[in-house]
Amino acid sequence: MKISPSRKLFFVIFSLVCVLGVSLSFLHLGGDGVNYENQFCNLTKADKWLEEQGLNSYGDEAGTMYMGGTPLFNESTGKSTYRYDYLKEKFENLPWMDLTFDNDYPDCVTGYPLRVGDG
Repeated sequence: MKISPSRKLFFVIFSLVCVLGVSLSFLHLGGDGVNYENQFCNLTKADKWLEEQGLNSYGDEAGTMYMGGTPLFNESTGKSTYRYDYLKEKFENLPWMDLTFDNDYPDCVTGYPLRVGDG
């Protein structure tokens, strides 16, 4: 079966539009999109607070051992949790949000991260 040049062109353009549409949905274009700078700042603040409290990176006593090596993976369900989401559930009042990093990160904006793929 022979495909006409105009039909080939249509499929090429359609494919590009689909790929671009999906790709752009992952980029921060303003508004309520993912702001990775805020994610970095908030997780950095959480890590600093955990360190000041003498806790490990999951908010437990230093030296705590976990089945499977991390509390972020539930072996019975096969589901993983982002570390920041785990910390937000564990410390609902978000005590690290009062920390500032003016010297180290002068442009650090404090917003709540959507996802941080660190765990």
